[in-house]
Amino acid sequence: MTNLLFRFRDILDELQAIDTLAYRLISRDGRRRLELLRETLEAIRAVPTDTEYNWQIPENEPVVTEKSSGEYEIGRRRGVHEVVGEVTSTWQVKRVPPPGAKRQEAKLFEVSGNASTKITIRDASRGDVLATWRFELGAHDSPGCYVHAQILGESADPPFPASLPVPRLPAILFTPAASLEFVLGELFHNRWQQELLRNAGALGRWKRVQEDRLERLLKWQIDRLSEAGSPWMTLKIAKPDADLFSRER
Repeated sequence: MTNLLFRFRDILDELQAIDTLAYRLISRDGRRRLELLRETLEAIRAVPTDTEYNWQIPENEPVVTEKSSGEYEIGRRRGVHEVVGEVTSTWQVKRVPPPGAKRQEAKLFEVSGNASTKITIRDASRGDVLATWRFELGAHDSPGCYVHAQILGESADPPFPASLPVPRLPAILFTPAASLEFVLGELFHNRWQQELLRNAGALGRWKRVQEDRLERLLKWQIDRLSEAGSPWMTLKIAKPDADLFSRER
């Protein structure tokens, strides 16, 4: 298996779209960090080099949501916590030079190492961590489902100590932008649905990228089910082709 490939255009489009759609639900600093994430990827696309980059939202500069006053419940119900969400990420990526034209703007990049997006939910007043998990792409030798979520797992203390990297829960979302939408949909159940309808152009770009990616991932998973053996274990050990998200349809 070679490294998973992504089209620059798709990742840049979803970042541009989520920046517009989430404008009223993330902090001003958060919007600047999304803009910087997009600009960094544009620079990687343009520079003719085979250097591996840490494309990231740093831990000390997260994308932070506005305060949710119990809006993680539905309808008129309100939760007891006032919370904010934080999104950080680290992807190790390499530009894939165009065939025979290495100095031209690249169309593809590969995930050459770690690909992890971390979500943290904090008490809005005290800053205490109430929940944290990560959406990740597995390594070539990962024993868990290739696209998965892990709970905590960053300290030596239980529950979920780093020494016991389970459970690796199956997931379908993994990019920084898609992970941010997950957080917004969780913390602002009603308001996020309303925000999606405010900008038809951005929603159209968002839908194009997300629909295409989910269709490819789910079809790949369904195709694996025809293989012999336990359906779950088949999905657990399956690794996608490098061009799952980049090949023409």
